[in-house]
Amino acid sequence: MRSMSPLLPAAGPFRAPFRAAVGLAGAAWLVGCGGGETARTDVAVPTWGGGVARVLHTNCVTCHRPGGAGPFPLLTYEQAREHADRIARVTAARAMPPWQPTRPVGVFVDERRLSDPEIALLGAWAREGAPLGDGGAAPAPPVWSDGWQLGIPDVVLEMPTSFLVPADTAEIFRNFVIPATLDSARWVRAVEFLPGSPRVVHHATLAVDRTGGSRALDAEDPAPGFDGMGVAGGADHPEGVFIGWTPGRTAAAGPEGVSWRLEPGSDVVARLHLRPIDEPVEVRARVGIHFASGPPPRPPVLVQLGRQAIRIPAGAAAYEVRDSLTLPVEVDVLSLYPHAHYLGDTIQAWAVTPAGERVWLLEIPDWDFNWQDEYRFAEPLALPAGTRLHMRYTYDNTAENPHNPHEPPIRVTHGPRSVDEMADLVVQTLPRSRVGAAELERVAALKAAETKLEGYRLALEESGPDATTLYNVGIVEASLGRGAEAEQAFRQALALRPRFVDALINLGIVLHQQGRLGEALELYGRAAREAPAEPRAHHNLGVALEDMGRRGEAETSFRRAIAADSTFALSHKRLAEMLLARDDLSGAVASYRRSLAHGPGDFDAHLGLGTALARSGDGVGAVESFRAAAALAPDAPGPLLALAELLAAYPNAAVRQPAEAVRLARRAVELTRGSDPIALLTLAVAHASAGDFRQAVATGEQALAVARPLGPAGLVEAIAARVEGFRQGRM
Repeated sequence: MRSMSPLLPAAGPFRAPFRAAVGLAGAAWLVGCGGGETARTDVAVPTWGGGVARVLHTNCVTCHRPGGAGPFPLLTYEQAREHADRIARVTAARAMPPWQPTRPVGVFVDERRLSDPEIALLGAWAREGAPLGDGGAAPAPPVWSDGWQLGIPDVVLEMPTSFLVPADTAEIFRNFVIPATLDSARWVRAVEFLPGSPRVVHHATLAVDRTGGSRALDAEDPAPGFDGMGVAGGADHPEGVFIGWTPGRTAAAGPEGVSWRLEPGSDVVARLHLRPIDEPVEVRARVGIHFASGPPPRPPVLVQLGRQAIRIPAGAAAYEVRDSLTLPVEVDVLSLYPHAHYLGDTIQAWAVTPAGERVWLLEIPDWDFNWQDEYRFAEPLALPAGTRLHMRYTYDNTAENPHNPHEPPIRVTHGPRSVDEMADLVVQTLPRSRVGAAELERVAALKAAETKLEGYRLALEESGPDATTLYNVGIVEASLGRGAEAEQAFRQALALRPRFVDALINLGIVLHQQGRLGEALELYGRAAREAPAEPRAHHNLGVALEDMGRRGEAETSFRRAIAADSTFALSHKRLAEMLLARDDLSGAVASYRRSLAHGPGDFDAHLGLGTALARSGDGVGAVESFRAAAALAPDAPGPLLALAELLAAYPNAAVRQPAEAVRLARRAVELTRGSDPIALLTLAVAHASAGDFRQAVATGEQALAVARPLGPAGLVEAIAARVEGFRQGRM
């Protein structure tokens, strides 16, 4: 079955009231940011020009500047002198700069640690009345380009409209959809996030949605964005990359060669945790995109440890959550992102190698939710295959915990709200090979799915049967290939909510995948009747009808899906495939183009468009489409062979490029390990096109040797005829 609409995303809880028990740290203390080399100091000369300016500029002004997260700037002598006593107090207590890890030391980028001499200098300067000294000796303050730390971005994306955060209300989890205004697909090396109003943005993560699901949810909500925190829509982290923002975080480009693909027509989704203050505040975030020169030589992979079966009793002083995962391949660890809420107390992460060596990844003995951060290694940490990653978090749910949002303490379980708890550790890794990356992705996906199931089962135990939670169980079970379990969960959800359209569609998909077409057809039909404007119901109905040989009815269903939503790319593609099959080339080309206008990352649509264009005589357009398909899947032999065939033997001489055809076909032969007779024959044709008939004959004979035991006879005869032509100097 091709182009069936994917499982609809899991649903989840949205925002809930929150009684703020603790103010933001930035409002009560000096905010310290930046980090970098230790500034040279001389406590005997406690002046602004004699070292104080250098310490503050190196460690603090990334936040303490106009537009930064700090409550006041520290760029000039006058600004710093006003806060000298506070600076001395919070740095002596090591409350600022806000750097939580105590080990390992000296391995992370931009560690915000002041040395003992630097702390002594600031204390002495305050005690002496904050003298200026030789102002001319002070370094010039750093300069930011419109607030960007990494320089002017290649592209700046901005929320289409501002969102008004009302005063004195509960915390808000809000997703803002920002269209990616690109003319072509690009590779991204770095992303900067400017929250616009750091006073109310507690933290943020960025995701990418290629499905249009987030855009649809945004359209349903009259206000800008839609509620939730990563629980709806089709948005997810870019491949192998975690993008987040917290106050005090220094923007970083990341390791050389690590990039991810951003396609036109995609949406960047800013997931903001907003903390209202005593006055309304408008939020309009911006995202700065810095491009890379091309794809990464080694794709990064995110591995997530964590548990969702969290039940913290009231009064528990050291509730413990542990998790672990064995790395199936050798990796370099690039960064760590720990996450817990207000009850979090200690954070520990370490690795144990197959040789038994224990390697500390991270330890935070006094977790502070307000200063969560991503910790990036200055030099990637190499770990061998078989290494086991471990995490251990503890939680303090007593009245003695000054951050506890509950008075008196109550029992707390897993959930996205700040008054709930979480236990996550996101580890960004760089496997040593593409094969290793694929294996680690498989293991990580299995682990993530099992963790989600754990959370849903906990919710069912805590709250009893619930249609949405059972639906989510079905989604995860289906993603694990456990059809019977998924079917049971979807049926239980429908027993509670018979008109649950998403459950009808997804149960239909599960049965469809099992070959139970009649049952699937009935479910898709019910969904289409319940929600005539739901394109997925009509689309999947069309797929089932086509699989049953009822092509006319199938085409009608695909056209109904398009009528319900003209941007539904899958139905445009399926319609294009049907038109191509009956040689309606102009119709096929038009439908493929509509599909790609709304789903530019569809490999099969690019490949199909190239085929339709080639058959209709547009060789130049076909080459362009096959190149786009090859860019999406560099290790797929199909587009390479299609390109090689065009460049070797297309009737229009202006299209032919024999040397490139040889290179592409040779790569396809490598990818198929010399076991595909069509790849070998294409290489032979490319050699002949380049005038090397001796090599064409030799490669053609290889194709014959591979084809004979495979059959069919027609293929063997066709290859033999081509080889004979090569012997005679003919293409």
